[in-house]
Amino acid sequence: MAKINKFEPYHGPVLSRIIKACGDLNIVIRPAFDINSYFLSTSKYSDEESLNIGIFIKYAASRLTPWRFTIYKAEQEELQIFQDECKAAFLILVCGRDGIACLNFNQMKEVLDDNFKNKEWISASRRLNEHYTIKGSDGKLTRKIGPGVFPSKIISELNKIEKTKKKNFLNW
Repeated sequence: MAKINKFEPYHGPVLSRIIKACGDLNIVIRPAFDINSYFLSTSKYSDEESLNIGIFIKYAASRLTPWRFTIYKAEQEELQIFQDECKAAFLILVCGRDGIACLNFNQMKEVLDDNFKNKEWISASRRLNEHYTIKGSDGKLTRKIGPGVFPSKIISELNKIEKTKKKNFLNW
């Protein structure tokens, strides 16, 4: 058996919370292009799986705020592919043992513009019992992100996709 990769303990809480929040929703999780990215799809009303949501997970192992994430050009390009080809794209920031900040593609674009540099950064910070403040190489997020937004933001998108599939299946 291969040893556990450095990133795997940080992906576990993300994937576990998504799975637990799904309830009756059947989802399929598959690796995407990078070791840090996954495709999420619903499969209940379709014989053919479609790649519905792309998620990219970044982690900072630091115990204390602020948490800083390096975002490489290839990672931004992959998130752009998710946005172009999938129903939704999310950048998920695992902030040590503190919690998880989830940015949709538009929120990510507020802090990282369309000019992809080889290496950029995003930081997340928060005080006790407050929301995350997100800053990046190209700006600051206009609204703070609540620590409880993840995974409900993703489950909401999956539910929308499932309703569309159900409607199409029943009308077929």
